[in-house]
Amino acid sequence: MIKRFQISIFIGMLFLAFSCEWIEMPTSSDYEEKIVINGMLFANQKLMEYEGDFGDESLDMSFIKLNRTADITEVYSSDTTTISNDFVTLEDLTIDSLYTLTESDSLPGVYYHSELVFEEGHTYRITVIDTLSGGFVDTVYAETTIPSALEITETIVDDENIGDLMFKDIVYKPAVSGQASMFEPIQFTLKIKSLDEDYPPAMGRIINMAVDEKLDDYLEYYENEENPPVELEQDIRENLMITEDDTLLAFLWKWHHLPEDSLMQRILLRRTSQWSFSQLEDDLMIGWTFLTFYGPQFLGIYALDENYLNYHKGNLEGPPSDPHYLPESNIIGGYGLFASGNLGEISPSGFPENTKIYYLLKPEQNK
Repeated sequence: MIKRFQISIFIGMLFLAFSCEWIEMPTSSDYEEKIVINGMLFANQKLMEYEGDFGDESLDMSFIKLNRTADITEVYSSDTTTISNDFVTLEDLTIDSLYTLTESDSLPGVYYHSELVFEEGHTYRITVIDTLSGGFVDTVYAETTIPSALEITETIVDDENIGDLMFKDIVYKPAVSGQASMFEPIQFTLKIKSLDEDYPPAMGRIINMAVDEKLDDYLEYYENEENPPVELEQDIRENLMITEDDTLLAFLWKWHHLPEDSLMQRILLRRTSQWSFSQLEDDLMIGWTFLTFYGPQFLGIYALDENYLNYHKGNLEGPPSDPHYLPESNIIGGYGLFASGNLGEISPSGFPENTKIYYLLKPEQNK
């Protein structure tokens, strides 16, 4: 039976191959070498000397990295396509000031400025002049206006406005069969607004991260390639990891796509959740799939500009539905994205003022 099945598949593939002889295969490449800009500017921040990893623990996330395109027939490496020793400038069009950027000594293709601090409402233009491999001098540029920050104005729990979420206790509502969906039960709802209506953001992104120190301790063993103590893992599983949800629903909607069902993978990939949205006037409903560990939680809201929205609008809520979808780049003459955002002003504690730290409690901890 198995052999028959294999033969049937083989014959079907042959039929498909011969039936497609009319398809004209490309005989030449339309590849053209172009400059690629990947850059984000955040209000109240300097242009940092790093590669733009949004998972970085630092809240200083402004960066600019430059590459060239690579032919699809060549082996791609971001190290070999980086642009070095170029003339790169940032111009603040609002106050007519020009700044020349410096390339990092340790990070090829990364450009920074040690003094420039980006300001909300200002428009910045980046210009890159590069000599391509064929000797042709190419120039590309792009602009972005840094939007206003977003502010949480209300926190609704069980139809009651509890005011500021900061340092509040939120009791977790488990998802159980018969009354749960991908989004319900709702844990709490946030109402937001733009702090400055003259420069409203085009979209926002909400990030929630479980920040109990035990989770960091466990990851340190992973980073050092050591086995964590059994007692630490047991403590996390029994006291921090949310297990009150229906097992099947949790598998389908909360812990799905894990490479392996291990505590390490759960902490590494699921302690942080994010959700992007473009309808700023709508309520932000934080559902059960958004929260994975009990204890202290860090919640922040990014305000992002129109360039970022246009580039990502095909997959804000999931993979693009159109297989031919291409990101809408704002780089004139090249590729990539030059965008901006705002986390709000930094408080004396070192965190953006609209950042919230709250505590997620087990249902039985409700008093």
